[in-house]
Amino acid sequence: MGHETILNWLTAFLGAATVWLAIETRRMAKTTKTSVEVELQPAFSVTGLHITMGAVVGVSTGNLGRTRLGLIVRNPGKVRIRYHLDDMAASIGGFNDVAGATLGNRAGVLHPDEELTIFYPLIVSPAQVGFPIDGEIAFRISYWVDNTDKFTCRGTIEFNTTSAERHEWRWREGPSYSP
Repeated sequence: MGHETILNWLTAFLGAATVWLAIETRRMAKTTKTSVEVELQPAFSVTGLHITMGAVVGVSTGNLGRTRLGLIVRNPGKVRIRYHLDDMAASIGGFNDVAGATLGNRAGVLHPDEELTIFYPLIVSPAQVGFPIDGEIAFRISYWVDNTDKFTCRGTIEFNTTSAERHEWRWREGPSYSP
């Protein structure tokens, strides 16, 4: 084989390698773009339930039978999200007396890895709440990143409170997420 033949083969090999590198670079660029788009999506999760019971936790006897419920929510994503509490209903031991009450912290911002509690208004029963006692909390929360489509998280949580410090909860319905 002559020198020209070897140079022709090396040139052809370098040309093929260049084409292969161009194809792989394009494929990696598409994968990176998809990965960045996924990271920029809003994320929202309900991680727990907050329960405070009036007379049982050392508050004055004027608070006998008062219960405060809240959803503990978190932003597990990589971008700041805005949220709005569209709807929330709760009851404990059959009581849900919140006539005329307004929901607290209905809207706000959640930064990445931030957690907060969205409270339901105080539920008042006519007497001190005894244990064990069951209840539920249902909600619908919208969330979004600035100037993007809204997403919705909804669900219903059932809980059983066995003492002022102990409660167990489970999803009765959901959580469900929709765009």
